[in-house]
Amino acid sequence: MHETPGFAELLAQEVQLQAAQAHDALANIRHSLRIISGFWQFKKVNVSGTGNQPNTHMCTLFDHLRHHTQGFVLCYHAAYSALLAADPEGQWQDQLKTLNDMDVHGPGKDDFYMQEPGTSAARASKGCFELSWIWLAPQPKSEVKADSSEQVFDEGMQVEWSKSRAWMKCWEEEVHLIQEEMR
Repeated sequence: MHETPGFAELLAQEVQLQAAQAHDALANIRHSLRIISGFWQFKKVNVSGTGNQPNTHMCTLFDHLRHHTQGFVLCYHAAYSALLAADPEGQWQDQLKTLNDMDVHGPGKDDFYMQEPGTSAARASKGCFELSWIWLAPQPKSEVKADSSEQVFDEGMQVEWSKSRAWMKCWEEEVHLIQEEMR
């Protein structure tokens, strides 16, 4: 079957199509997570402590957004599986990776609202935070042009970096003070 004329070109087009679908799904996941992050910040500032009805409305909204994001995750999984079947050693593996449930969270330390209720929140500790690969993957030019919140996202990343650096300096000072006390 691989010897059929035109098969290689058809397979190359299929790989290109599936890679584009995976990139689009990843862009949609990031966009959804940014929306959820904005709603989460709004809830923390404006809704928490105002009663059951507003909190219930926000929880319903989060459930809807989580469901919407899961649709994009399933689309990514389908495209990734198709890529693995069509071109297991392709160059697309430099940019696209296996998407685990633990990878689907916002860019900040406090953005762990995507996990289902009742699951462990061990990832949210102040001392150990690892940014998901979905935020580090290269973005297609179409996503950067279409997403006007990119500048807001970059500013958010700068804030997260500044917080992390401040914690690092604080811990370095703490270690230095403990060493001095031990002397």
